[in-house]
Amino acid sequence: MPKKLQSLLNFPIAVPSTNIPKYLDRYGEPEIGLASLFSGSWSHSLVVPCRAEPDLTPLIRSLSAQKQLKRLLMVVVINGRESDSVFIRSTNQRLWESLSGETISDPSTLPKAKLVSVPETDFLLVNRWTEGNYLPEKEGVGLARKIGCDLVLQLIANETIQNPWISTTDGDASLGRDYFDFPIKGTTILHPFSHSRDDWAHLHYEIQLRYYVLGLKWAKSPYGFHTIGSTISAHSEAYATVRGFPKRQAAEDFYFLNKLTKLSSPATGRGRVHLQARLSHRVPFGTGQATSELRKMEQQSLYPVIAFTTLQKILEVIRSHPSPERSQERLRDYFRSVAISTNAIDWLDRLGLFRAQANANEQRTEIEQYRRQMDEWFDGMRTYRWIRFIAEQEGKLPFNEALEKAPFIPELVGNLVERADQLQEWEENLGADGFALSKG
Repeated sequence: MPKKLQSLLNFPIAVPSTNIPKYLDRYGEPEIGLASLFSGSWSHSLVVPCRAEPDLTPLIRSLSAQKQLKRLLMVVVINGRESDSVFIRSTNQRLWESLSGETISDPSTLPKAKLVSVPETDFLLVNRWTEGNYLPEKEGVGLARKIGCDLVLQLIANETIQNPWISTTDGDASLGRDYFDFPIKGTTILHPFSHSRDDWAHLHYEIQLRYYVLGLKWAKSPYGFHTIGSTISAHSEAYATVRGFPKRQAAEDFYFLNKLTKLSSPATGRGRVHLQARLSHRVPFGTGQATSELRKMEQQSLYPVIAFTTLQKILEVIRSHPSPERSQERLRDYFRSVAISTNAIDWLDRLGLFRAQANANEQRTEIEQYRRQMDEWFDGMRTYRWIRFIAEQEGKLPFNEALEKAPFIPELVGNLVERADQLQEWEENLGADGFALSKG
């Protein structure tokens, strides 16, 4: 990669200048071939995977208020599987008809893609919902995002799209007017978000998300950020480096960001993403599924505070200066000295922590290299597994009790809407030493 571009991205690792073409050649989805079929020039791009989305009106309206846009290409990947219900197929058809302005008598005759021009925005509709174009049964929104983002990446490589950032959101989102105001440096942008305030289950879920992320931040985990697919923008070079989105039915955003964070920490975007409150069973887990489950519970709960206090201690121990003679038993002694139980230490051993620490210790040339290697190993998934392990051992805490006890949550007052607003403001304004003031 040229030094100028290396500086622009602020990558901590070297990326070859042939990164994007190599990715497209080896890992790009077949839809990248569609890039040669359409002529045009766009300043920015946006990828929206849609399955059973009845309407994109709020999202489209929010685009008209954008500050930075000259002309946008919105790639809408309408997708489905052969096993989908009649409802899903008919909803997909209505969306295609509403965006294309045409009535469909026989979906099987639809093209693989269609470019529709309207003032200030072009819609590139990608057909992955009709017979012969279905997504595989075991793949889902991850593949749909990857299809759209790979196609955008090809258009960036062709210099048809000028801005190098690839943004993706969802059909239930509307975007703040500064959304496309991207920074000069960085690999990943996570836009601030909020859910509609008219549904108690979504409010509980949003507080749950912020509680988890604030706990990770307080523990000084490098993975203390939200993993919501509708809030992600990635630099094209970074996107290619991590080989795009995983082709999963759900949690593709989590795994994608887990890889990107090993390049550099995400930055916070300016434009807020506002998410509608709605129930959904389109993916095995996620916002819609979680809020559906919340409605079935007699009492809402949160992860125990001890999961985050012990995580903080573990990260402190494994980041301490390595020494060549540090044995596994000595590392166990360090954990015992900060009140990590024998059962938990054995679980960390099964997770592979001691082996990873020994490898990092052998390979290190300086302390920062060792710490970076350990941070990459104790990644977002292993962190999540630790939190879940402690929750299984200790049990979750009742919702209000957890909020009151957590040292990383400020004192919240008022009704559920007011507390959700306070926690949102607290998180977004949190400084490096903000946790010192978290409790009055």
